[in-house]
Amino acid sequence: MIDYDFFLEKAKSSETIEKTMKVSDNVLKEKSELKKLLNNYEGKISKQLIEYLNSLIELEFSVVKENIKEDDRYFLSELAIYRYAAIYNIYNRSLALIKNTALPFKIEAKNFHNNSLQIKTALKDNFDIFLFDYNYDNNLFNKDKIKEGYNNRNIGEIKIYEALESKELREKEMYRILEELINAYDDEGPAPSPFGEYGGPRSQWFFENLDKIKYLEKEFKKLDNKTELTENEKKEIEIKSAISKILLNDMGLTENDFEDVEYDPYLLINNIYSIENSELQKEKVKKLPNLTIERKIKYI
Repeated sequence: MIDYDFFLEKAKSSETIEKTMKVSDNVLKEKSELKKLLNNYEGKISKQLIEYLNSLIELEFSVVKENIKEDDRYFLSELAIYRYAAIYNIYNRSLALIKNTALPFKIEAKNFHNNSLQIKTALKDNFDIFLFDYNYDNNLFNKDKIKEGYNNRNIGEIKIYEALESKELREKEMYRILEELINAYDDEGPAPSPFGEYGGPRSQWFFENLDKIKYLEKEFKKLDNKTELTENEKKEIEIKSAISKILLNDMGLTENDFEDVEYDPYLLINNIYSIENSELQKEKVKKLPNLTIERKIKYI
C-alpha cells in the first residue's frame, strides 16, 4: 500500500526545482528535459511511478491506456512532471502513428509555443481534411473527473475526426433545414420604426434573415441533389476511418468507452445556420482526470 500523503509532500517539494527552469507551462518539452525533471523525483515518489513516468517519456504506450490504477492517476495529477510527460506522450505517439501510415500530411500549429498539434491531409482539388487535433493549453479545464482536494494539472483535449456515409441522416438534415427555412420565411422581424427612420433593428434583421435564407436554401439544394458520394468524400471516409481506428486502438479505447454529446440541432450561431449544429455532425466524448478525448463524426 502506497503512503500517498508521504510521497505527495515530498513530490511537491520538487516543484520548486521545476520552477527554477523558467520554462513556459505550455511549451512542449524535449525528452532530455523531461528526463532531467524526472530525476528530481527519485526517492520522492514510488519506484513504480518513476518507471511509469519513464515509460511515458520513452513512448512505450499511450498515457490514455489503463496501465495505471485510478488512485495512482489521481495522485500523479498533483505533479507537474506527469502533465509534461503526458503531453509529450500524446503529441509524439500520435504524430508517429500518423507518419507510419505514409499518408501525405500537413502539420499546423507545429511551433512548440502554439500549445497544439493539428494534423490534416489533402485530397484532390486542394480539399483538406482534418485527422487529429490536440490542444494542451493549460487554460482548458476538465474538472468533472478530478476528486475534491486534488489539483487539476490539465493535460488537454484530443479530437479525432471520423467520417461515415448516412443517407438517413442526410434526409433528416434536409427536413431540419426545411423547417428552419419555413420559420425564416414566416419571420416578420421587429416592427418598423414609427418615424420611418432608415436603419435600426428592423434593417439589421432584414439583412441577417436574408443571408440565413440564402444559406439554408443553398444547403437544402446541395443535399437534395446528392445522389452519390464524390471521389473525395469516399476517400475522406476511407482515410478518417483508418486513422481513427489506429489512434483509438493505440489508446485502448472502444465504442463503449464514449458517451454521446447532446446538442441542439436547431441552435443557430450568430443567427446563421452552422454545420456544427446539424444532424450531420455528432460528438462522442471520453473523459479522464485532466484529459478529454472527443470523436468528431461527420456524416456524408
